[in-house]
Amino acid sequence: HAHTQVVFVEGAAIQREGTAELKNDPRFFTENVIDKRLAAFEAMAIVTELMAAEAVKQCFELTKEFAWTGDMTFVAVMQLIGFFP
Repeated sequence: HAHTQVVFVEGAAIQREGTAELKNDPRFFTENVIDKRLAAFEAMAIVTELMAAEAVKQCFELTKEFAWTGDMTFVAVMQLIGFFP
């Protein structure tokens, strides 16, 4: 079982602390919360990009004419509401 050792530097007034041993230390090799959060963030970024691309595509496919009379009134209102967050 290895311990961290203090290294004395010649001519220095302060002591330098040794770093942790990387050999067989489970803190460095097991999956931790940060890894899980980064994986979730990556998945959310991919989904967000796909949804944004689809939203822009749908915006370009909207009809260009707004008819405020007849059967198209409902469609025109929904298109206008869709642009407000």
